[in-house]
Amino acid sequence: MLSGYILSFVYNNPDDVKPVRSHLNFLMIRLVRIYPVYFVALLFLGAFVLLNPDFAANYRIPEQRWSIGAFIASLILVQNWAHFLPTCWNAPAWSLSAEWLAYLAFPLFQTITRWPRRILTPVLLSGCCLALFAALVMLNGQPNPGLTGTPGLARMAFEFTCGCLLFTAMRNGLPRLNAWADFAGCALLSVAVVFGGTMIWLALPAFGVILLLAAQDRGPISAALGLPVVVWLGEISYSLYIMHWIVLQVGKWELSGLRLAEVPARDIILAGLCLACATCTYKWIELPARARGRAWARRLAGRTTPPPSTLAVNPTSQPLS
Repeated sequence: MLSGYILSFVYNNPDDVKPVRSHLNFLMIRLVRIYPVYFVALLFLGAFVLLNPDFAANYRIPEQRWSIGAFIASLILVQNWAHFLPTCWNAPAWSLSAEWLAYLAFPLFQTITRWPRRILTPVLLSGCCLALFAALVMLNGQPNPGLTGTPGLARMAFEFTCGCLLFTAMRNGLPRLNAWADFAGCALLSVAVVFGGTMIWLALPAFGVILLLAAQDRGPISAALGLPVVVWLGEISYSLYIMHWIVLQVGKWELSGLRLAEVPARDIILAGLCLACATCTYKWIELPARARGRAWARRLAGRTTPPPSTLAVNPTSQPLS
């Protein structure tokens, strides 16, 4: 949902006279944005598995999870839509594979969601997207919307479309939400988190409301999301997402020999390692790669300055799903 909104905001250009060239430029920018950290993480994990065969043997069907074919599928980001085990190698990266498919189909998403000219129409359609997604998931016997692996492609498609539609509503002049929206967003999300079960479905509309509040930059929720520590966590969130599973798995393996008396102590150490690793990869891999990618994109497009929309929003925010 967040990706759909931000990418629609940054790359919204209904009057583009060279759509194919613009889409190739878009794909290059996104690839430079997501791939360097992912590539380094995958290489590190590959080397660790080769050097520690006992580590790999701890997982289900290790001969397939850690196979050469699975590695190649992961390397080209098709493991979630062209491999029978989408969570092979770096398990959470199944969603990055799904997101890459959304990037490839981004012009289609834009065509589908750009046409409404009224304010209420895209809001209602975004709600219909979430309702249809919920109906499909429930009919297939799934207890919650947190689909992973190949079924996660449906989750990506419906939620990404919802985010695009929410941007359309904002573009069409959606009125500023009042204090009741802050209350509703917090209440829905709190109920979803505290009670879980079937209540977890409330997290979907809650996140839509919170996304709009953040985009309008007003109210206590927007203020809380603007706190320095939250902004910092948002900046490193992509590195944190790509690295956290590897750090946790390798860290537990390495710390197992220390026999820490208190499990919380181990968890604190691992959490600190995750944040430290994410900060380093963000600073030394993400930022340089992003700067180089933008320079290449400007050279390819024949521009000396980025388009105005990229100056108005931070396009680095990415979903954690």
